[in-house]
Order: sequence, then C-alpha cells, then structure tokens
Amino acid sequence: MNVVQKPATAINYASDKITINESYDIIDVATMVAFIVENRPVGGYTAQPSFGQGDAILTVNK
Repeated sequence: MNVVQKPATAINYASDKITINESYDIIDVATMVAFIVENRPVGGYTAQPSFGQGDAILTVNK
C-alpha cells in the first residue's frame, strides 16, 4: 500500500469573541419510558436505547 503523507501545517487564529449556540430539550420521563418499552426489540436491547425519545416539555435554544 502506498501512503502519501502531507506535511502538517499550523494555522493560528485570533479572536476577541466566541459565539456558542446551545440547544436541548427537556423530555417528559413518562413518554420517554413508554417509547423505550413499546419499541423494545424481541430479543431485548443489545445497545443502550436513546433517552432523547419522547415528548419535549421544554426546548431551549440559546
């Protein structure tokens, strides 16, 4: 196998201000649990289910 390596280049940036955008939902626990139980695979979960499923009771966008 031929591997071509490019030389690393260092780039420096300067800034007086950084903008951070934040977004998240607060999920209703009862609907989250219902979703996980209702969608359980026949053989059970082989990976952790998403806890982001369910009805959002609060959405935050900053």
